[in-house]
Amino acid sequence: MSRASTARQGLYRRRRPPRRYRRRRPRRRRSRRLIVYQSALPGLRVHGRTPEDRHATVRWLRDHMMTFLVLLLLGATAYWLFLSDTFYVYGADVQGTLYTTPEEIYALADVDGWNIFWIDPKTVEARIRALAIIKDVDVKLDLPNRLAIRVVERRPVAVWQAGEQRFLVDAEGVLFEVRGDISRAVVVRDLRNASLRPGERVDPEAIVAALELNRLLPEQRVFDWRPGAGLSFVTDEGWRVQVGDHQNLKLKVLIYRQFRAQVAPARNVTFLDLSVPERPYYRVGDGKNQEGEP
Repeated sequence: MSRASTARQGLYRRRRPPRRYRRRRPRRRRSRRLIVYQSALPGLRVHGRTPEDRHATVRWLRDHMMTFLVLLLLGATAYWLFLSDTFYVYGADVQGTLYTTPEEIYALADVDGWNIFWIDPKTVEARIRALAIIKDVDVKLDLPNRLAIRVVERRPVAVWQAGEQRFLVDAEGVLFEVRGDISRAVVVRDLRNASLRPGERVDPEAIVAALELNRLLPEQRVFDWRPGAGLSFVTDEGWRVQVGDHQNLKLKVLIYRQFRAQVAPARNVTFLDLSVPERPYYRVGDGKNQEGEP
């Protein structure tokens, strides 16, 4: 078979010259600059220069592979925690509302769209507790994005009125905003006409006395209060009864009923003082005071 036919069939290979005629590739010499760098930086290696360098590169990669994997894992975890919607809060389980609503409490929490890791339960509790009707609140977080809020509301027992201002008040004397129907509530009118705000406290003894008087006198629902003088009320006939504090209320009510039934119809009574039930006195239309038992 000829050389031409063999080449056409792809079998021809150029005959290599004898070994003694082969040209050896000259070995490249390291530059003076590289020698200086390597002497100053022993860790500097030129990839692929020598087998020792290649082995050193492999050892370096092997020693640092775990570091690379940890960094990669941390980056993936950070992305999952802070950029994924899995850990963002878009609602809450609100319990204990009676006069408020779950929507109102969740709005006060001000955490909608927050990452759960950035939410401080104590801060959320302080925001909700700023609402005067809230007596206590407990906030709990649960992964991945659960927020539980339990509130304890103040129970209104009466209405406290100061001038044109009206508030609900609990047994501890804490004022808060009017909610719901108050048409049948006991009303205590503050005769100081002071400017009040939700969250302020008034005399709790006045509240206790007004509730007890309303229980003993169901027909009487509105009472007046003045510091130092205590409670009083105006009868249907238009004369005032000074009750004072909450001491001896049953005796005071008994004296009032007897006086109203036996004395008041025959006298032009304008005032009855029961602050000291052992020594009651009353005032008639001519301005004279009458002391003694009715």
